[in-house]
Amino acid sequence: MNNLFSVSKLIHTFRLLIAISISLIINTLYKNPFSIWILITIIVIMFDQSNIGGVVQKSKLRTIATISASIFSAIIILLFNDNIHINYIAALIATFIYSTLYMDTNKNYIGQLGIVTICIILIEPHNGILNSLIRPMNILIGVMISIIVMRLIFPKYAKVQMEQLIHTVIKDIEKELLNLSNNKDKASITEDYTKHENNFMSNIIKFNRLIDELSAEPKNNKYYVFYKEIYMHLRRIYRLITIMYYNQMDNNYINLPIIVDHLKIIANSLNNILVEKKDNLYSNIKTIDVGLEEIRNHSISKSYYIRSKSIK
Repeated sequence: MNNLFSVSKLIHTFRLLIAISISLIINTLYKNPFSIWILITIIVIMFDQSNIGGVVQKSKLRTIATISASIFSAIIILLFNDNIHINYIAALIATFIYSTLYMDTNKNYIGQLGIVTICIILIEPHNGILNSLIRPMNILIGVMISIIVMRLIFPKYAKVQMEQLIHTVIKDIEKELLNLSNNKDKASITEDYTKHENNFMSNIIKFNRLIDELSAEPKNNKYYVFYKEIYMHLRRIYRLITIMYYNQMDNNYINLPIIVDHLKIIANSLNNILVEKKDNLYSNIKTIDVGLEEIRNHSISKSYYIRSKSIK
């Protein structure tokens, strides 16, 4: 129930309602032909994008798709006098081109929307050259309304969400380190490890989305490399934790006092990162990364010693 009526969801719904209201006012005042596309653009762009970077990114993709498809359609209509059979062939050719360029890429939205736009203009009856010219204008109006509303009404940035995500990952790593350092039975350790592993995989998907949205924010794209490097270090830390987990399942070396002490120190350091200034975040994570590498090396050598001893 809390997730159903979360504050962030209600705020974003309010933004969407404001943007839709503006489009309806424009339609009422100016009787804009094909103005339904302003409304559709706003809904498509804003509905599943909760930050400015996401809206800007999707706006760029929609603008590229619409303008390219409209220009293509206008050329076909002017050259062949809106011949329906030629239009069919042109739509098939355009589908091939868009699919080749954008299918299975992070810009597949351009391909999808480009094909849809061409089919609407060339195949749907009574559209013709007027639609191919006015449609891009209406799309651009919808794009501008979406971006302006996102910037003015309780603006939310991908940069802030990225920081929150990094802090969440650090907390999960801290919990998993404590899980490995506690003298629990292997079944309990495995249960906790599986839970944290699922959380981490889910957070990687969120990160990949946010890092792209961050690059689209004009004032915050300078942090793109900074946050990407931090997250790469966090992923490396988690890989080392995975190695330690599987070694523990085989050799039970984690109960050695030196490993336990190192893990507790690192867990405490991770906790301290949450209250550090952003400028110190990267250097602190690198220090922890080095510490985990030392633990990994110690673990491997200890594991080799245990195996050698068992063979003898």
